[in-house]
Amino acid sequence: MAKINKFFRRILTTKVSVLLTFKTHLDWFKKTRLQYESEIRQKSSELQNLKASGIKDSIRLAHLDLGNIHNKYGFAGSALNMWEKSFEASNSDDDQLKISCLIMKTAFASNNIFYLSRFCEKAGYFAGHSDPQHW
Repeated sequence: MAKINKFFRRILTTKVSVLLTFKTHLDWFKKTRLQYESEIRQKSSELQNLKASGIKDSIRLAHLDLGNIHNKYGFAGSALNMWEKSFEASNSDDDQLKISCLIMKTAFASNNIFYLSRFCEKAGYFAGHSDPQHW
């Protein structure tokens, strides 16, 4: 009888600890999701205000920041999309090279061949290796 009670106590203890661990992870997930949504909402609102005022360099930086937020929370596809918008709004070869490298690094990590191939060409061009139009 004592062995059976010990057995059931062990099972109950294990199930309770698993449920507590699951609840902890679920709480973390909800908290992280709320943080992500809050940061995106705040930066998107800032971006809309910048678009209304027409300050192009600030719009480019806001797209870059939005991409960084998406990437921080693991949304590589959205990050790549925002960084591409930042790239298109950039006038400086140095900025475009930096953004291209950021896109290539994230595209490689997320196995996104589409962005990787496109921005390898662009990074090569901005690094002065050759003109991608002639490839």
